[in-house]
Amino acid sequence: MTQTSKTPRRRKTSVRTLIKRVERATGKPVTCVTTPEGYTLHVGEPVQASSGESDALDNWIAKKDAHPA
Repeated sequence: MTQTSKTPRRRKTSVRTLIKRVERATGKPVTCVTTPEGYTLHVGEPVQASSGESDALDNWIAKKDAHPA
């Protein structure tokens, strides 16, 4: 009986993982469309925090820094 040393086969990377990697690398949202030829990734504009929450947080920090306890 002969033993062959095969390297273990790696799993195919999932589309979800690919999308996460692209979003992390570009900082932009990515949408994916499945076509007969394969997958098509669309990279959009950078995601920005909503201005209302950001402004409120900035104002709170400014007030806290202006009046130290």
